[in-house]
Amino acid sequence: MSALFCTLIAHLPATPYQIDLEALGFVLVYLIRGTLPWWGIRHADSDKVLDLVATKQKETAVEELCEGLPREFCQYFNHVRSVRIGQKPQYSYLRKLFRRAFDREGYTFDFVFDWTILKYLASKASG
Repeated sequence: MSALFCTLIAHLPATPYQIDLEALGFVLVYLIRGTLPWWGIRHADSDKVLDLVATKQKETAVEELCEGLPREFCQYFNHVRSVRIGQKPQYSYLRKLFRRAFDREGYTFDFVFDWTILKYLASKASG
C-alpha cells in the first residue's frame, strides 16, 4: 500500500478493521480532494517517509482532514478511531452516515456512473 494511504494506527494497537477503514477513509478524502495533508512528503529513505507521514497524520486533526467535506466524514473517522480491541465497527452506522450525506446532497441512486457516461460518450464519438 502506498504511504499516502497508510494509517498511523497501523503502528499502534488497533484492530484490522480500524486499519482498513481508516485507510479507506483516506482514499475517499483523496478521491474527493485529489490530495491529502501528507501528500508530497518525500525522502530518499522509504522508512523515513513513513515516519514523516505518521508525524503529519498525528498533527492533522480529523476536523482539518475533513474540512469542507460533509460532516459525516468527521463522524466516520471518529467512529473508526473509537473502536476498541475486541470490538467491530458498526458497519450499518457507517453506511447510514454516507447514505444520509448522499441524500442530503440531492443525489439519486440511478445506476448511472461517471465511467458509464464516459464510455457511452467515447463509443458515440468513435461510431
